[in-house]
Parts: sequence; structure tokens; C-alpha cells
Amino acid sequence: MESKSLIDSINDIFVISTSGIPLYANCFGGAICSTRPDHLLQSGFIVAMFSFAKEFGQKSIIFVEFETGRMVFASRKVESTELLTVFFTTNEPTIDEIKVLVTKSADLFVKNYGPKVAKSNDIINTKDYEGFTKELLDSGVMNRNPMGNIAPLLKAPKKKRFIFF
Repeated sequence: MESKSLIDSINDIFVISTSGIPLYANCFGGAICSTRPDHLLQSGFIVAMFSFAKEFGQKSIIFVEFETGRMVFASRKVESTELLTVFFTTNEPTIDEIKVLVTKSADLFVKNYGPKVAKSNDIINTKDYEGFTKELLDSGVMNRNPMGNIAPLLKAPKKKRFIFF
């Protein structure tokens, strides 16, 4: 079990396909949660940053620092699908402290949902991944339930656009 202050620093957790689809995105704290976060928009921004880094020959992004927060990344491959696990946190914990939790979460997601990701086509039902919250709680990565999440059903046509049902 991680320290309470480390876990309390986590505001958002994302698992995003680099095609732009957020498979899992939840807000666990912070001021943005009370204003209904737009995880679809945030996921698009995260994937755009990742793609931009790849255009310049980088294999991945380790972290992005903001004035009062940071995003810490872990990347995993499930067959031909690349997944990004991203934590948005306050600036209090070190990158290394958060990286341990992000890595643990990325491995947990791939272990439990990798086969489903591998079989998915262009229809993504985020309800298929809602159980990940319980797994985060059971593993000690998180100590509270989410305050907000993304819409339950997205379609990603071959051209990587989103259509809401």
C-alpha cells in the first residue's frame, strides 16, 4: 500500500490508445473534478503530445510538468495497439514515486484487459474497462472512488475520428 499523501496527489488516471481512444479515464480529485472534466478532450491532447514526441524520434514521454501539476506516462504494447497510462498529479510527489504507481497500473491494465484490447475493432465500449477502478483500489494504487469519467460508448472509424452515440 502506498502512502496516503502520494495517493492523494493523484487527480486523474487515463489509459488511452494512441489512436486517440480513452479506454479508461477517471477523475479522483482536484478542482477540475467539480467542473465535470472533459476526458475525451484531455485524451486527445495527451495523444497529440505523444505523437509529436514520436515525430521527433522519441520513444515515449516520461513526464510533462505544469505550474501546479504534472502528467507521468507509461507506455505498453498490446499486439499492434499502443496504450498510454497517464496520471495527472500535483507537484508534491517526485516523478520516481509516481512512476512506480503509473507502471504498476499500466501492467495491471494490460494483464487484465490486454486480451479485450487485442480483440477490439473500431467500437470501444468504455464500460468494458470500468472494473479497472476496483483493481486500482484493490492493488493500493488508489484509495477513493472516482468523481467523474468519460462517456460510455465511442466509435473510432478508420480515420481516427470520434462519433458519440
